[in-house]
Amino acid sequence: MTTQNLDSLGPTEGKAVAVSVPISDLFRSVYLWFVLFGLLMRRSNRNRSAWIILFPLLVIYIILHIAESWLNSYFIFNLHMYICSLICELLRFFAVSLAILLSVSDLITIQNRSLRFFLVFLIIFFAGALAINFSEPVILNVIVLTTMFGILLLIFMVSRSVISVLLRKFFSYHQLTLYAVVCFVLGFCPILILGIIEVILSRSVQLQSTQVIFRNAIIISQAISAPYIVFLWFVLLALFSPFYRRRFAQSFGLTTQQDLIPL
Repeated sequence: MTTQNLDSLGPTEGKAVAVSVPISDLFRSVYLWFVLFGLLMRRSNRNRSAWIILFPLLVIYIILHIAESWLNSYFIFNLHMYICSLICELLRFFAVSLAILLSVSDLITIQNRSLRFFLVFLIIFFAGALAINFSEPVILNVIVLTTMFGILLLIFMVSRSVISVLLRKFFSYHQLTLYAVVCFVLGFCPILILGIIEVILSRSVQLQSTQVIFRNAIIISQAISAPYIVFLWFVLLALFSPFYRRRFAQSFGLTTQQDLIPL
């Protein structure tokens, strides 16, 4: 029932209008899950260890749902609800795309880091683009949203490669525990720091004029650093699951036996 003044469109409190929603629309956001389930039925994935990948996915979806509701209520950062929803949706696409990558990464046998980087990027990008096309977003059109996803993915992939090089340079072998710590710091610290600054600015009348700048900074940092929050859960999966530790190695370049040993 409408509760706002509709002017010439009808009375403020008119009759309720029934809206018919096709069943297919209810599943748009989870179509890629069916693709993942199909890939998990491959012969190399026909064991209990392969299905553990659903656990980090569910955790990520729950966290994003809570974060989206929290941010949209202007409880902390006072961000625009559409921007928050857009970023959370891109992170969901990213999470499912990572899961799809790991479900087929046993097929990746390329030793050249540059070629492997390109192949992994393409797999994640096309999986994400497929998810965006399925979802038929209403905030932005498919082309714009796919472009945004590709840019953010490229930034993440390049920065992740730099982190891998630095860890390989300063440590005798690639330690997944340190990798998880780095993902945690990069994922949470920028948002928390800027959020604290936002709270401080909101308490000062003199500084409130600069809040817009910090809100823009929060949006940018959230879009760039939040993928590490998603990636963190897959690093933890690799830490505690020998099955996905090897899959993670085949996807992201941990190619030696020593690299597969966590702390």
